[in-house]
Amino acid sequence: MQTTVPTPGAPGLRVIPEPTSGPGFRVLGLLQVHGREPVVVTARRQQVVLALLLLNGNRVVPLEVLLDALWGAAPPATARAQVQTCVSALRRALATAGLGERISARGSGYCLDLAPGELDLHAFEALVARGRAARRPEDARAAFREALALWRGDPLTGIDSGVVRAHQVRIAERRVEVLEDCLDAELELGLHREVVGEISVLTEEHPLRERFVLQLMTALHRCGRRVEALAAYRAVRRRFVDELGLEPGAALRELHQDILAGSSEAPAAGWAPPR
Repeated sequence: MQTTVPTPGAPGLRVIPEPTSGPGFRVLGLLQVHGREPVVVTARRQQVVLALLLLNGNRVVPLEVLLDALWGAAPPATARAQVQTCVSALRRALATAGLGERISARGSGYCLDLAPGELDLHAFEALVARGRAARRPEDARAAFREALALWRGDPLTGIDSGVVRAHQVRIAERRVEVLEDCLDAELELGLHREVVGEISVLTEEHPLRERFVLQLMTALHRCGRRVEALAAYRAVRRRFVDELGLEPGAALRELHQDILAGSSEAPAAGWAPPR
């Protein structure tokens, strides 16, 4: 297996073997490729092409998409030939790493073949699906935490392409959604003392996500920190009114009223088994 470190003087990545386990291709952090031999992907164009082929694993990526990702609306006259050169270089690198013939030309595009679980993003989604199908919160929590452990930073860190950045935003949003699901399961399990610190950090990072605030108020109230729970509501209400001209949603308002009324036990934040 391998890790990715910056290559001095080059705008790309150097992938070197490491004695570790996990998916063979990684996009949940720095772009990494794991094989028996080192894989070096330093050129920007190769990074962008490989990223898009991985994100669309087992599906054809049209040549037009690659051209747009690399040059936008004004590709050079040699753009198609340059993409072919990138793909040829990637094929050689993957084959040298012992990963076989992965990239094939299909119609007017290219496809990278991936086995189940070979890409960390696919493994993440499979674990998320398992967690959301779980009928017990402890099973959901285990699957969600295993999925979140696959992350090593922002997805595809440092890849310079507007098309790739759109994927980065979408994938990062998925992680936040799974964090919310996981914390709901943990609150359902009564782990409010264990997660209150983590939720506090998340509300700072995502101040307009009401679900995190709901979870924070729930955890604080269950920890006996009623004053802090009410302060969290006042802070988010002020932010919503000042920045959006809106009141918080019904769930937050209802929880606020419950705490004001002296409810001894805040309700669960929302985890429920599938119907």
